Amino acid sequence: IPGLARFCFISAALVLMLLVEVAAIEGLIFYHAPSAALVVIVATIFGSTASIVFRLTQPARPLEEIGEIGRPSHSVALQGLMLITIVVGAALLLPVFRIGATAGAFVAALAAFVIVVALAKNQHADDVPDCAAAAGKAAEVATLLAVLAIVRTP
Repeated sequence: IPGLARFCFISAALVLMLLVEVAAIEGLIFYHAPSAALVVIVATIFGSTASIVFRLTQPARPLEEIGEIGRPSHSVALQGLMLITIVVGAALLLPVFRIGATAGAFVAALAAFVIVVALAKNQHADDVPDCAAAAGKAAEVATLLAVLAIVRTP
């Protein structure tokens, strides 16, 4: 039964996130459709990055467990990915929404990612793809909501 309860909770959370995402997109389209397209692009980029980062960092394993041959860590690749994400997101959002909405989008996406990581810290290795998808979707929804909230604030 705990597995069924967990499945129901996760399903309900995903449905809720999808409903919030659709409402946020509708609100952004009502505000200004071309600008909404930019926010959706940035949210998708943030979601993809969050999903990739989750897959590469969870479950964290020490290098000695990976094998005899020393492999370089993912930290350089992750730093490059995050830098590219920040530059692309800023280049798309700053000209249209200015610093407030852009910073809000970055902070919201990061906060959503951290919340999913905290909730999924004891997941099994088989659950990593599902948790990575949840981290990506949470980052997308948080980005859309943050921009909508800041844009709609008088």
